[in-house]
Amino acid sequence: MNIHTVEISRPLGPRLMRIFCRTQRLFQFSPSEQHNYAWKSLSDYMYAPASARAGAHAVLSSPMYPAPGIQKVTLLHNPSLPGSFYLVVVVNLESLFRQDMTVESFGSFTQERLERCCCAFDRVMASFSDLPSKSLLEWSTRRVDYAVDVRLPGLVSTYVSLMQHARFPRGLMRHEVYEDSFYLRSKEGDVRLNFYDKKAQLLKDKDLCRNDRLLREAQDLLRFEVQCQGRKLLHIHSLIREQGLPYHGMKLRIFLNESIANQIVQDYFGRSVGYEDYHTISSAKQLLRMQQGRCESKDRSLAFLRQVAYAGSVDAGIEAFRQGVFADGSNAFVCGPTSSLQNLLHGYLPRYGLNPVCLPPDYPANTLPNPMPRHLRPER
Repeated sequence: MNIHTVEISRPLGPRLMRIFCRTQRLFQFSPSEQHNYAWKSLSDYMYAPASARAGAHAVLSSPMYPAPGIQKVTLLHNPSLPGSFYLVVVVNLESLFRQDMTVESFGSFTQERLERCCCAFDRVMASFSDLPSKSLLEWSTRRVDYAVDVRLPGLVSTYVSLMQHARFPRGLMRHEVYEDSFYLRSKEGDVRLNFYDKKAQLLKDKDLCRNDRLLREAQDLLRFEVQCQGRKLLHIHSLIREQGLPYHGMKLRIFLNESIANQIVQDYFGRSVGYEDYHTISSAKQLLRMQQGRCESKDRSLAFLRQVAYAGSVDAGIEAFRQGVFADGSNAFVCGPTSSLQNLLHGYLPRYGLNPVCLPPDYPANTLPNPMPRHLRPER
């Protein structure tokens, strides 16, 4: 598993802000804030009377990316401390490591690779301002994106379409759905799951769509990404303590851990897509016939696959199982108590190697392997 993007921050009190203002001319207020506060620049804000700054929720953005790997730089006003800000930087670690734009995610968290990232980050920040140096690994973490990238020549759109029918993990809801992507989020926004065709994403960007090298890199690349922030970062803290790993508060170094990245991605992938291969209904029927097991459990498994296909998604099939009817009012193919449903989802289907989402009957093959490489799946 890899890390795609991190969002980090450091506090700047009044003294550091005065140092920052001496060399920094990139930051501007948004037009709405200029209208609300009559401030046009960072210096205007810093030298305004304290009474004028009190209670302001100012946000300033830099229109420039100082170096490859730096996606965004923002100043967020801390309203509880007059004259204080948070300097927030969004970093693509692999681009920072290579000092060149890339669609690849950052993996292999070796000391050498991390030190190289730290040196590159130090050079960027030194050229950006006269602020005292602070190691990349010591910045506070606001968000971390764990990801797995899979090369699937000619099949990315097929897999994305199948994933769009997968189960929503508990607490998550549909955020956005496009032909080439699928996004889920928690109500509070502390977790986001993104399934997408990387090349299709680049083609939607007005600048990156003209970068032929990046488009070639993104060809046939499927990304599954888990964005963690807010309370989810606190949950990761608990995982780190449970495993007896070194604990460093909210510092970035604590989240650059391969075993934690694996655990987070594997958990959400298993609860949404699952690790079983895809089959057509006819192929699933044949597979069931060849395996040992009670006829009743096989029949119910096959009926549930048909139910998911008819309902349009795993969640809709589950709802029909609980209610005994489909959304259109027709009788469900199979229904029963929660215990019976759990037996199907977590017992019969995994045992028989069946993903609850089936291939369409006109698909040119009877089966399609699960997209998660076997060496990245959790041990069972």
